[in-house]
Amino acid sequence: MPSLKQLESLYSEKEYFEKLARPTGRSLLDAILSIRFFPEYDEYVEKHTSKGSLLDIGCGNGEFAERMLKKGWNVQCVEKSIVAAKRAEKRIGRGKIKVGEVTEVEIKSSFDIITAWHVLEHVPNPFEFMK
Repeated sequence: MPSLKQLESLYSEKEYFEKLARPTGRSLLDAILSIRFFPEYDEYVEKHTSKGSLLDIGCGNGEFAERMLKKGWNVQCVEKSIVAAKRAEKRIGRGKIKVGEVTEVEIKSSFDIITAWHVLEHVPNPFEFMK
């Protein structure tokens, strides 16, 4: 397992999020996720709770958050990478993204649902993260 220092170094690099970029400005990963996974994520969230407030931890480029915002959810995000947070901000607007570790940024205390899609495999201690 990579150390916290190694992870921080990796996620702070612009290339981590843009190395698969295509001429369209979207990365191959973005395209695959939007076609395959996000509709299922939307359905799962909406099946288990009614519209309200949603915290997306590790929002990446903000695609899931953008989709939920368009569906009427009050969306807030936490993203460790400044590069990814800037990309997400273009999608969902200013003031909706906190940059840093979820345990270190100031967020409201209650949400109707909290998501962390594809996050646990990136944290050094998943059990501690879930607390």
